[in-house]
Amino acid sequence: MRKIILKILKEGELDWIEDTTPKFTAELLEPGQKFYDKWGDTIRILEYLGRDDTAYSNILNFRKIKDPSNYSPYPGVPIDHPLNTDMILTPKDFDNYIDTGKLTPIFNGLNESQTLTEGCGDWDWIAETPAFLEIGDPVSNKNPKDVWKLMWTNGHGEESGTWADDWYRVANDSDGIEILVRLIKILIYTQKGHHETIPLRELSKLAANGETWVLGSLDSDYRTAVEGETIDDQINTAYDWLSDELYDYGILSNNSYYDDWSTLERWSVGYYDKYGVEHFVKVNEM
Repeated sequence: MRKIILKILKEGELDWIEDTTPKFTAELLEPGQKFYDKWGDTIRILEYLGRDDTAYSNILNFRKIKDPSNYSPYPGVPIDHPLNTDMILTPKDFDNYIDTGKLTPIFNGLNESQTLTEGCGDWDWIAETPAFLEIGDPVSNKNPKDVWKLMWTNGHGEESGTWADDWYRVANDSDGIEILVRLIKILIYTQKGHHETIPLRELSKLAANGETWVLGSLDSDYRTAVEGETIDDQINTAYDWLSDELYDYGILSNNSYYDDWSTLERWSVGYYDKYGVEHFVKVNEM
């Protein structure tokens, strides 16, 4: 039916008929879906990795698998490092971006014999890319193996309007799991309390009152250090220890605009299996 309608339109008849092809939205995304992305004068290829949809965050994860510009957000990091290739969008951001016409899905796949000019529909600007360029098989898989990845986004600047993504990896062993669980507890506590920033003072009070999970492996040293101190001094010491540690992890960062801690906008968990394949992890209630 769609072909018939388009044929009539080309002949100038029934010009009030609109193309009713379904719009591609975030709801139609499936892992592995690839896109042509017109980024300035460059045509990049993005791959959708999957959705992180939990009670605490809702993000879409993408990776650049081809970028002729070789643009590197982190110049000191290898070009194929996840910091330079991984991208995060919300479903709303994705829908808005695809509406600009700069992003188009590749429905017929992309293999070693396919050029960048194939499968692009009516995108005339694709012709800007030389037809002799082809996407080959991956050279190597440099993803880590059997590790957990905690990801978060901090808000900086005026009204925390500038977002910055960061992450921290831990090994899939008892020590790594202990660190991961503790950090997740802190993030859950932050969001359940509807705090914009990590509530260091509240967490410090919990630590001073015997909640050992707040400081984790540092708790026994903390008890020794504050023995005999007043409760206020114990809280202040816990505050200093906790803020220093979370700052080292990167979860806590400074918003110089307000001379205060940055906001926590969202977070999620991933896992790289023994083959280096990344999986998205649903965080259930503890």
